[in-house]
Amino acid sequence: MKKRWFVGLVSVLPIMAMFFIGCDTAPKHEWNADIVIVGSGFAGLAAAVSAVHEGASVIVVEKQAAIGGSSAQGGGAFGATNSAVQKEYGIDDPPSAWLEMFYMRANQTNVKYRSRIFPVESDTLWLIEGSAGMIDWMIDLGMTFGRPRGLELDLAERYHMVNNKGYTGGRGIAKFFSERAEEMGVDIRVNTKAVKVLQDKGPGSRAVGIEVEDGSKIYAKAVILAAGGFASDLGKYFDGVEYSTPVIAMSGDGIEMAIEAGGMLWEEPWVLGMSLAQALTREGLPAVDRTNQGMYVDSSGTRAGFENHNSATQTNYAVTAQKDGGKLFAIISDAHATPTQEQIDSGRVYKGNTLAELAVKAGINGDKLQSEVSAYNEICDAIAALNKSSAHDEAYKGVDPLDIENANSNPNKGGGGTYPTRKTYVKIEGKAFYAVELLPQIAGTFGGVKTKTGTAEVLDKNNLNRVIPGLYAAGENANRNFYDKVYMSGSSTMQAASTGRAAGLAAAAYVAAQ
Repeated sequence: MKKRWFVGLVSVLPIMAMFFIGCDTAPKHEWNADIVIVGSGFAGLAAAVSAVHEGASVIVVEKQAAIGGSSAQGGGAFGATNSAVQKEYGIDDPPSAWLEMFYMRANQTNVKYRSRIFPVESDTLWLIEGSAGMIDWMIDLGMTFGRPRGLELDLAERYHMVNNKGYTGGRGIAKFFSERAEEMGVDIRVNTKAVKVLQDKGPGSRAVGIEVEDGSKIYAKAVILAAGGFASDLGKYFDGVEYSTPVIAMSGDGIEMAIEAGGMLWEEPWVLGMSLAQALTREGLPAVDRTNQGMYVDSSGTRAGFENHNSATQTNYAVTAQKDGGKLFAIISDAHATPTQEQIDSGRVYKGNTLAELAVKAGINGDKLQSEVSAYNEICDAIAALNKSSAHDEAYKGVDPLDIENANSNPNKGGGGTYPTRKTYVKIEGKAFYAVELLPQIAGTFGGVKTKTGTAEVLDKNNLNRVIPGLYAAGENANRNFYDKVYMSGSSTMQAASTGRAAGLAAAAYVAAQ
């Protein structure tokens, strides 16, 4: 009797094992919607609100525990020209002025890395000329804006700050969009990571939904990828740069999904710079004070650029220095600050009793460094003389040849730069000299897949005249074409919302036509 029981149990074990294995590998759930959106930043949420307004049923999946993505970590304002809000305040800001700035900033990029492809002017014009309509759309949703202002060296009053109580900043705007979406019937699911676009016949064919990490599937007539860039995993598409970034979970998931689905990756990926960070702070040490009063040089000893330029441009000083196999340093002396021994021992701050000694320790070309410091000190003397006189602001123009936007002659011009743009010049002289290593601080990326401008449809890599039916990409999943190497204040948020809205409207129209 016992033997028969044992034999019987042995005989059913393989069947039981197959049952439990099958339960583990089979999809846990299946859902259906007209449109499924991957990502809940400004692009994904703008897509959701736009699509549901057109009558589509929408599910949004977000891999994080909270909505907003990288958009929630930003300042949360939108760049726009010729808007109703600007007109209300008597601000004359034609689209051509913003386009001119896109190209001016492109021309400030290290010539070795300047693109011959980007920005794609027709695409950038689409973004700029449509920005006023986007502000109107947000106002229709219930957003309110105060007087637009400038930011840093982007002095034109086109930076539209949302001022709804409780909905300011990036996180507040994401909250606003998500609440409107849910009020309209959008199903937003956090802690849900999409891993694959489902297609009816493989790459390049019609998108029919997504698969999520636990094996569950959401079937849909259209898929919108808006999952952010790859700033937290640069090595995927932009290798060879040590960087500092506060952005989390921007690992390029949506871009990978689009490529696997048959999309074409944009050429020349780059980083969306936010500022410079001192390398030693990554090791828990406090920053060396007043490095911004010194001079920025790369390993060749060349002054890298104007130290008080806009943040995105400064970031590129460090990126290009590393791309050239070197580093970026702030050169200061004991006239600026005295780093601690602990900071020097970190290996990120170098000290020399002479510039020649400093150059050897930091691996900088000594002759060039000496020449650049001499030239810089002459600029400091000239600026000091102007400061003591009653010279008009215009007198500062051209004194520092790298101040190509004349920041020293334009303190807080244009209705509200967020800090005085005039640089503080302190001569590099004294008994000790220091080189403080600087890293790029990255807020996002330029890259993603190629899409049809105006509809955000993903183009087929095997035929760029053909779109992949039912597949769309927005935000940093498809933003390379709008910029060269530098973004303008408010442009990344406007690009996310604009391409997201375009994707939502186009996907809803596609669904309605089925």
